[in-house]
Amino acid sequence: MTAALIPDNGVPNLATLNLTLSPEDSGVALDLMLQVGAPWYEVGAGRAQFALRGANLVITLDPEWEATGVMPALQPLEGGGFAGEILFTEPEFKRQDRLLTLNVTPDIFSVSFFPLLAHCTIRHAEGLWPHDFSPNQQAVAKRAIAKAIRATFPIPLAKVSGYANESIPAKPLVAPDFTPILTGHHEDILTLATRLGLDPMTDFAGGNFLGVSLAEVNLSGADLRGINLRGADLCDADLSGANLRGANLGGADLTGAFLENADLTGANLQRASLALVNLAGVNLSGANLSGANLSEAHWIGAILDQTRLGDNPGLSPELQQQLTQRGAIAP
Repeated sequence: MTAALIPDNGVPNLATLNLTLSPEDSGVALDLMLQVGAPWYEVGAGRAQFALRGANLVITLDPEWEATGVMPALQPLEGGGFAGEILFTEPEFKRQDRLLTLNVTPDIFSVSFFPLLAHCTIRHAEGLWPHDFSPNQQAVAKRAIAKAIRATFPIPLAKVSGYANESIPAKPLVAPDFTPILTGHHEDILTLATRLGLDPMTDFAGGNFLGVSLAEVNLSGADLRGINLRGADLCDADLSGANLRGANLGGADLTGAFLENADLTGANLQRASLALVNLAGVNLSGANLSGANLSEAHWIGAILDQTRLGDNPGLSPELQQQLTQRGAIAP
């Protein structure tokens, strides 16, 4: 018997899940329809446009059921089911994905959508702070807004299930108070973040830090995946062991930065400066280094699987050839 699908979309203008069960020769396919928006939220005396850059997807299933054709992003869970992270390339879209095919028609199951703070970003803000706020002040203020909005979400944000159960309900928005950073035009970004109740080691992930100054800051081991640091000043910053997967560092100045053992998988480093940087143990798999300044960079131990090079100041033809032999791609 086919289950009655019960949708629970707590914030429908942000994310809506629907599911169809399609009979196949090998069983029943689960097709997910996902619609994501970028709504505006009233925040204090102004407003902000909130968007998602991804979410965690969790599917609960009877462990006795056999699943085939599982979406590559999903990994099996102990006790039955699958979970994985899905990332978005656009702030607003509608798409359909085949999750998997089961050997039976499911009855008790659920598909849930859980965005983390690392998946949340503020695209635009209006009327929220003085016109002379520095890039550092704006960046931490936007992060505080994103964190406050995410705290209102029901848990999960959206769900489709074959049985009725309750989600944790949504909460009212508590607008951040920017008073603690109003006079911080020249203060370092870690101090500003702490004043707004942010933890730079975890809360910067996925944030928009366009053009900020992070020179000489210590973010060793920080979760910075998906962060936008385009055009940022990261000279002599300690990013050793940091998670920078999928980060946008286009045009950023990382001259002399400490990057040992950092994860830059899939990062954008186009036209960035990596001069004098020690890349020992750095994972640059799938990263784009086109046009990056690589003068006196040290490459021993760097992971270069499908790392894109090209038009790099400071990179000799001989060294480029050596790097391509280790997995990099050059024109």
